[in-house]
Amino acid sequence: MVTSNLTVMVEPFVKDFLSGDKVLGTKIKMNPKRKKEIDLVKKPDVLIEKWKCLTVLKEFSDDE
Repeated sequence: MVTSNLTVMVEPFVKDFLSGDKVLGTKIKMNPKRKKEIDLVKKPDVLIEKWKCLTVLKEFSDDE
């Protein structure tokens, strides 16, 4: 599933109720020491418009 919503909010629903394998969405930065969200969106910011397309292309490309 591809969404502009936060992955941490959508992923449990998609996996539990829709039997989805993967969610591509907006990610939040984590505090590495406390393993907790710090309310900042990771680059490339919110997954909208061209960023959604680029994320899908990156996910399914053969380049690693």
